[in-house]
Amino acid sequence: MKNIVYEHTDIVTDKNGEVKEYKQTRTVKIPKEEPYIKLYIRHINYLNNLPKGMDNIVYEVIKRTNYENEIVINSEIKRRIAKKLNKTFNTINQYITKLVQHDILIRTGTSVYTLNPLFYGKGKWKDILELREKLEINIVYEEGKYTITHKYKK
Repeated sequence: MKNIVYEHTDIVTDKNGEVKEYKQTRTVKIPKEEPYIKLYIRHINYLNNLPKGMDNIVYEVIKRTNYENEIVINSEIKRRIAKKLNKTFNTINQYITKLVQHDILIRTGTSVYTLNPLFYGKGKWKDILELREKLEINIVYEEGKYTITHKYKK
């Protein structure tokens, strides 16, 4: 991921010429951000075969994402989303389950999810690259069907 572009070592000496410390400086080059186009949430939903009407829940989830692409969706957050979208708590639970099933969200803990960094990224490109590097993707083909599973490497 990172290429060393420049490396420099400073040697600090005392007045007798005795070496007291070494300082090393590295400048790294991060790959340029991938080419992109603007893609609207409803199109991502369509491409991932999400049921109609999921645009708003995806938007509400994305708004709550931090710069580690992580979202805490506990009961209180679900109630707030339900109220805002005029949906029931159970409907919000079902929507979140569908987002996990369709690889939009990756469950990383109790009430903790990560946006799939292959689809979404918030923050600096180098941080998104690091998230992608941690993501382990398994695709299993069986009888003309496939299943995809994601998990983060520890």
